[in-house]
Amino acid sequence: LRFGIDLFSGPDKLDQTVNLGDCSVETLCNATTEDLFRMEFTTEALVECFASANNDYNYSSSISSSDMRFWLQDIDEEDFASSYVWSADYEDFEVDRKYAFMSCIPNDRCAQFFFATDNQVASYSLYQNGVELTQRSIQTDSFEGLTLTNAGVCAPAPTLSLTLERVLVASVTVLSLLNMFW
Repeated sequence: LRFGIDLFSGPDKLDQTVNLGDCSVETLCNATTEDLFRMEFTTEALVECFASANNDYNYSSSISSSDMRFWLQDIDEEDFASSYVWSADYEDFEVDRKYAFMSCIPNDRCAQFFFATDNQVASYSLYQNGVELTQRSIQTDSFEGLTLTNAGVCAPAPTLSLTLERVLVASVTVLSLLNMFW
């Protein structure tokens, strides 16, 4: 992944850190004032570019950042350059590759993640402090063609997974049965 040369990106956009190992809110952020936002996506294996004169399709090994639109920004910001992440900060994305991005965001502010519904990805996932953000809404207003996920203080509260609920119910049932025989 290469950073693009973009007039909208300030010099701080090129000052990025690669973290290896324990990447948790406690190790990367100020856990009292920030949440750790993580995005992962896998690009599609074959990307159809255009039809040639004889209607054969040509394929590409990369996806331009103009064809892969996403950004995470504070709800009050309207300027892409001040986004936590913006696809235009990058030049190209290789096909059939997994990408990830992490950023510390204020935990007392509302942030929004926008992802183009026609992005050429096989899958994408969003996490806040290790909990997957799954509530997404497809926009039909001025952001038509985008899928919105709330983050920061606006992120929905995490719920117990069905598996965890079953384990808890099973534990309570076993404890109740043991109490009957003691």
